[in-house]
Amino acid sequence: MPNTDHTDTRPAAAAGYLTPAGPDEAWVLRYWFAQDHQSWLYGDPVDAIRQLADIARDRWHTVAGRRFGGGYAAPATPPEHDQAVVNLYFSALSGGREGYWLYRQDINRYRRDDNTSTTPGGEYILRGPGGGLLCACGNDATEAGFETCTRRGDVVDPDHDGLWDGTHYRCMTCDRVIALPDGRVTGRAGSIA
Repeated sequence: MPNTDHTDTRPAAAAGYLTPAGPDEAWVLRYWFAQDHQSWLYGDPVDAIRQLADIARDRWHTVAGRRFGGGYAAPATPPEHDQAVVNLYFSALSGGREGYWLYRQDINRYRRDDNTSTTPGGEYILRGPGGGLLCACGNDATEAGFETCTRRGDVVDPDHDGLWDGTHYRCMTCDRVIALPDGRVTGRAGSIA
């Protein structure tokens, strides 16, 4: 099982296959260390690589000076470029105790089924770095945006109406109603009972 999706250690721009996700997909980053597994979703793979680079920089002391493939040694300090940090760090590891997968996933097929969800198998909206929403329809804060709403999807002013529960947002492009913090889609405005 490969521990990396990147093989180029040159600090070049992301390759063509590392382009931002389209409106119906997301980049899934799955990272593991020993028995600890974590997953994050991103619209842009550059953000996923930045997350991995932060992890690698925090743990760089474990690979500094270590020899790997072709007799290369990891430098004493991590490189400046995020992709180079990720490539060198994960190339210098051995034993499979730590690694990652980075791949595209169709958002409409991305399902969550766990005890925290009130609708197992429901649709979830991507939350990018900084918590910004990216709807499956492609809408984000820079496009039509999202409005605070009731659980049924009726747009309300959180400061004046007193009807907002502090949880629900409506996509102003496709009318999906989203419950935060987990990003679960509860339905579409006008069709929620």
